[in-house]
Amino acid sequence: MQITLIVKPHAPAIMDRLRAAAGRLRADGHHVSFHVTWKAKDIEELARRSVGGADLVVVAGGDGTLNRAVHGLMSGDGEPPPLAVIPLGTANDFARSRGIPTDVDEAMEVALCGRRRRVDVACANDRWFINVSTGGFGASATRRARRGLKRRLGAAAYLVTGARLLLRLRPERARFVVDGAVVHDGPFMFFAVANGEQTGGGTPVAPLADVRDGRLDLTVVRTRSRTRFIRLLPRLRAGTHIDDPDVLYTRGSRIEVRAPRAIDVNLDGEPMRIAEVRYSVHMRSLEIMHPQ
Repeated sequence: MQITLIVKPHAPAIMDRLRAAAGRLRADGHHVSFHVTWKAKDIEELARRSVGGADLVVVAGGDGTLNRAVHGLMSGDGEPPPLAVIPLGTANDFARSRGIPTDVDEAMEVALCGRRRRVDVACANDRWFINVSTGGFGASATRRARRGLKRRLGAAAYLVTGARLLLRLRPERARFVVDGAVVHDGPFMFFAVANGEQTGGGTPVAPLADVRDGRLDLTVVRTRSRTRFIRLLPRLRAGTHIDDPDVLYTRGSRIEVRAPRAIDVNLDGEPMRIAEVRYSVHMRSLEIMHPQ
């Protein structure tokens, strides 16, 4: 089997385990292309070039690294090969929600011997993503969380950064359109367009989401009150927020977010600032290796 292994550099002990795993694969007769890179564009290009040439792509990194690999695979010319994940990031939200272990050897076992399962892949304008896109408060926390803080605290870094942002939190404004119908036009503190269930280190922002149903779940916290938003946060963290009067929760295959000015948005943890986003979903378009 031809395997492309794309690795974002990590601690020396982890890198040693990855190299040892690649060595065992070669000893078993597999052809392994081992690539280490910090550059996001390199991850995309390596994944794109694997389409039509690799039998399996294994990506070792966090949600952002996975996002870049998915974008590369979906941008390639032809049917993308199956994708496996070795979760080495801060949050690992997609891998966690799929039950993929964080141990390198166990995750590699899933990559080789796991169950292939087709999942939906979402698109925001011209960018592919596989898990969740957020805007407003959550995206600001992701963008401003420092790398050193994430290294020390892990997923808790987003909570610490978010707590600091709450002190100067102000609502944004946007129009939300789902399958052609306006569902909200006004202030919001936070929104999520979700293919998967959770983001931000395990927060189930879309507890009813299903990565195989051909729909995206939209959550909008539509209050302008910072106090009410803070009171809602425990329910958001627990995934019990969808019936709150300050929350809009709906689904659709096409979602548009139009703001009067650029706002913080992220795709699987990759930040950007943009005023208009058009989301779509492509049903069961990528095979992901899952535990048996």
